[in-house]
Amino acid sequence: MRMSLNGSDWLVQGWMPQEWELVGVRKLVTANLEIGSMLHGETGLLPATVPGCVHADLLRSGVIEDPYVDFNSRKCEWVEHRNWLYQKTFTLPPEAKGRKLRLIFHGIDYSARAWLNGELLGRHTGTFITAEFDVTKAAKIGENHLAVMFDPIPDVPGQVGYSNQVKHLKPRFGYKWDFTTRLVQFGLWDDVEIAATGPAHIDNVQVLTNLSRDGARVSVQTALVSEPSVRARIAVRIRLGDEAVVAGESEVDIEQGKTISHVQLELHEPKLWWPNGLGEQPVYIAEVSLLGPDGEEWDTCSTAFGLRTIEAAQNEAAPKGADPYTLVVNGRKVFLKGWNFVPVDHMYGLPNEEKYDWLIDLARRAHVNMLRVWGGGIIEKKLFYDLCDRAGILVWQEMPQSSSGLSNDPPTEPGFLETLKTTARAALRRRRNHPCLAVWGGGNELADGLKPLDITHPNLAAIGEVVSEEAPHLIYRPTSPYGPSYDLNPANARSGVHHDVHGPWQYQGVDGHYELFNIGDCLFHSEAGAEGCASVQSIGRCLRDEDSWPPDKTNRAWVHHAGWWVNADDVRAHFGPIESLEDFVMASQFLQAEAVRYAVEASRRRKFKCSASLLWQMNEPWPNVSATTCVDYYGLPKPAYYFASRAFEPRHISLKYWQLYAADDTPLEGEMFVHNSLDAIDRAEAVCRIFDSRGKLLSERSKRVTVPENACVSAGAFEWAHPAGVDILIVRLELNIDGKLTSRNEYVFPVGDPFVSKTPILAPLANQPMTSVDLHSREKTDGGGVVRVINNGDAAALMTMIEPDERTKLHVDGNVRMLLPGEVAEFLLTMRRDSPAPSRSYVTIRAWNAVDLVLNM
Repeated sequence: MRMSLNGSDWLVQGWMPQEWELVGVRKLVTANLEIGSMLHGETGLLPATVPGCVHADLLRSGVIEDPYVDFNSRKCEWVEHRNWLYQKTFTLPPEAKGRKLRLIFHGIDYSARAWLNGELLGRHTGTFITAEFDVTKAAKIGENHLAVMFDPIPDVPGQVGYSNQVKHLKPRFGYKWDFTTRLVQFGLWDDVEIAATGPAHIDNVQVLTNLSRDGARVSVQTALVSEPSVRARIAVRIRLGDEAVVAGESEVDIEQGKTISHVQLELHEPKLWWPNGLGEQPVYIAEVSLLGPDGEEWDTCSTAFGLRTIEAAQNEAAPKGADPYTLVVNGRKVFLKGWNFVPVDHMYGLPNEEKYDWLIDLARRAHVNMLRVWGGGIIEKKLFYDLCDRAGILVWQEMPQSSSGLSNDPPTEPGFLETLKTTARAALRRRRNHPCLAVWGGGNELADGLKPLDITHPNLAAIGEVVSEEAPHLIYRPTSPYGPSYDLNPANARSGVHHDVHGPWQYQGVDGHYELFNIGDCLFHSEAGAEGCASVQSIGRCLRDEDSWPPDKTNRAWVHHAGWWVNADDVRAHFGPIESLEDFVMASQFLQAEAVRYAVEASRRRKFKCSASLLWQMNEPWPNVSATTCVDYYGLPKPAYYFASRAFEPRHISLKYWQLYAADDTPLEGEMFVHNSLDAIDRAEAVCRIFDSRGKLLSERSKRVTVPENACVSAGAFEWAHPAGVDILIVRLELNIDGKLTSRNEYVFPVGDPFVSKTPILAPLANQPMTSVDLHSREKTDGGGVVRVINNGDAAALMTMIEPDERTKLHVDGNVRMLLPGEVAEFLLTMRRDSPAPSRSYVTIRAWNAVDLVLNM
């Protein structure tokens, strides 16, 4: 029997460090002064919710202001310097009588003591290690009182500091990172429960699979714990959905301490688990029961698993000595496409089910097949893994270790290494059965200076040892980047030093960005991105109107909510003076979208010499007005999300070029490529059309190509001399397979020469003549609908997109595109309204050079 102690019936109270000792446990009275009676805590008793965190409880009670708005996070920094006492009264039912009782905390963040009915159970330290206390004697049938006192948080550097001084495995991002504020968390951040079992109980279950042509052998290995030696029976049932597939059992003699039970099962006609876009994602459930000699149920456990094989293969033309970076799933090479994933919220203890579900669904819709869980954050929750299992998204989970700028080498003291191994072991046992989990990492950007560390480093070797013991089927990456070089550097191109590399994180300019990625020769690109503004409405949710302008470093509100990513100088250098927030946001978002799209497409053109493009980053834990995120804190995808989504398509068409402008007297040069992650394409047509800003067709060419399975091929290079008097060129590519439009891609090139003209080269994009974007037709459904938009003006509508109101989350198929004069574009809307749902919702249709159009939905 398992009894959850989660809920909103907890109480929390803050105390100055050590003061509670006088009134809580010791009840000290000295001389004639009753000191204890004079102490009442920093706060009164406040309602609290578990799982959760101190900040969320204080916010609900009005003790602190919303730390995600304005400068309020600075007003909350006192919270981390207090002790926090959580209390709960609960009733233990009669069914627990005579059972062995364990109180289990699945997430104490970070260090705390626990008491049950006034009896000290012990102290626990470690965010990612389960705390377990035997309360068979301390608990009683009926009413019980539980208290948990949290210590003040450990002193850990934020992003800038010395990694070898970080002796605590607590999420680093909360101490301040380039995309967060300082908001260090306390609390019971995961489930709390009472387990009532027989004399023996299940500690953990591991499911090992072995695929063959005839079926699959499944070995269910159950770790059993008992104080006395007992004889018992293990019963295992495997189901797929509601259907029982196979069952088996075995007798087991459980010795004092820990015993491993093995149950072997045969699965006929097994269903393979595939990454997103390559097949289905059947998730099997293994249900394990521990039964006493008389059939009494002593304990139960269930775990998800999948049938798939994952290996690492050598990249094509890889330098001698390079690690294998190409993932092979079920015998098929997979080019990894996706993002780096950071905690969904500063208050990561909150359940956040809707946010997790929305973000993973956005990733699935974007054709993502891998998310790298960044080492400056958390070892992700079971919910995250469950959602990735169902979405077919492979997970690369890093240990909570990261670089620090001033030094990037992690600690090696024996005591810390033992803590590291204990944490890794606990985390692997909880997550290793998930079919989505493919890679385990030692940490983020761990290096000697800028030389990535390797498996010989004692810290990373210790983690690798645990991975080989607990989950040998996983691929272990000691750190990322990995290999001779830290970052992608054009000076080192073609020298064989770019293995797994990071960077850049900014747009490299109208020439430099394309040279960098065109000559780039990395084997695996696990971080690359660029900053871009959040939407105007999202900026308005975290800043007051008077703080929204100017969007530069003279505005401390922008510095507070954008960190390193205030890119006004870059925007102005490319576009010239911009006078409105709306135009600034659009320009910034264009640079980000252009940067990430080209990064992905360039890497995919080198398939499988390069085997991955993972963008930095998908999401953010607090609202930034500008950041490297492609989805903002409120769940609104930026244009970069949609550009990346198209670049991730299984079948895609892209353009290779060397500069984002057409020089006055030089032909526009380009080369089309067809990307194919699926079966071979016998009859494909690649089409390139070039238009001016008025929608006039200036050039058209097409080429028929055959594309092998899981490959990328050139569809031909071209040079095109554009006529005089044209200010921008819109290049539209189309991929038709068997006469059906399969992929469409658009690029825009201003005409001019940045080395001659005194006008910023991208200025024509921000200064196009106004046009008129109107509703053509729409079909509404409960989940969204189809909106068709027409350009009724004489100029192309640049960056035409649909955005939701602030209470609605929205995904739009076909979002962010160029709409030629007279053209009708169809957008498929999928909407989720926040709870409680607004009485009415609306979307805004906007373009760079058109008046906004608001539609009620």
